[in-house]
Amino acid sequence: MIKRISLFILITSFIILLCSCRTYLDDERYLPISNDTFKIYGFKDYNELYYHSKIGASADKVFFYPQHFKINLPKKIKKWSASNNANHIEYDKNRLIIIDADYINNEIQITPWEIIDDKTKILNYMDYYYKVKKKHFNYDKSINLKNVKLYTDGKTYILFYKMENSEVFNFKKILNSFHYVD
Repeated sequence: MIKRISLFILITSFIILLCSCRTYLDDERYLPISNDTFKIYGFKDYNELYYHSKIGASADKVFFYPQHFKINLPKKIKKWSASNNANHIEYDKNRLIIIDADYINNEIQITPWEIIDDKTKILNYMDYYYKVKKKHFNYDKSINLKNVKLYTDGKTYILFYKMENSEVFNFKKILNSFHYVD
């Protein structure tokens, strides 16, 4: 009887230990990660996301090419996904970065990064992300937008959700690392 209880405790402890181990996408064992649309390179203090999708769009015999870019992101990425030209980078505690680089449009001028206080635009990004994830997003009018920051340089939008500006998640440092590439 004591042997069974000891064996049960040992197996239960092993299962709890195994389930509690966090595995991040940017664990050095898995880097670099790449597919047809992106590459993630790991460095000591950050990751570099290189987005190079070849999937474009066309309308009226005009072809639109996706905007390629590089950006440095904080470590401990849990998941990465993309839909259209929006990249979703997920972290612990439901923290999220959405990068929407859209299609190449040389008529749009690049400006210094500025914060966007448009609640409707923010809610549209959040709603679209949750639809892609097949989760319900609550359109509660009293949503606390202190947890959401949306920036643009005129061409690209970057949304930070549930991220506090800190040494690890330094918005300015992340924004300044963003570069368009050919």
